[in-house]
Amino acid sequence: MANAANTWNIHRTCTADVYNAVVQRYTLSGSPVVPQDKNSILHWRIFVNCLAHDGQSSITVRLDMIPGIDAGILTVASVQYELSASSVAHVSEVATATGKITVHELLKMLGQNGRNLYRFDENGTGCVWWCRTVLGDFERQELVSGGAVKRFDAYYQGKNHRNPKRFPLPTPLGTFYTIG
Repeated sequence: MANAANTWNIHRTCTADVYNAVVQRYTLSGSPVVPQDKNSILHWRIFVNCLAHDGQSSITVRLDMIPGIDAGILTVASVQYELSASSVAHVSEVATATGKITVHELLKMLGQNGRNLYRFDENGTGCVWWCRTVLGDFERQELVSGGAVKRFDAYYQGKNHRNPKRFPLPTPLGTFYTIG
């Protein structure tokens, strides 16, 4: 059984500058697991685009829930790009004026909401559900505008009509759990 400490993987790229950066935009992004297969299921992540403390530089943080041995591992890393080059599907939501928080505050909120405590389904899928749930947290906390989850669902359903293998419905569900 996983414990809370081993459900996070904070990459060394997350320096004090990254933790103090202010969130500007969230992008839910799906990239093919098998890039050469047009029907490959997608692995979904959240890219958090931020303004550095200096007010001029931009910083992107990737939130990537990946399958572990018995539970998911939330990998957090600062990356040199705003969106993965392999992304074939993505939806962005701008941070609200009142919802501009630091990366540190964002990670604290994810932990308080138990978003690091996740199990994928028996097929190792469920990352889109994790991303959608986190987007719902952002909406409830008014970090993004109301209707963000509905907009994402509409986008995903539209993609499902064109390629149901890549965008399966119902959405594969993992489960959130609690420790002790």
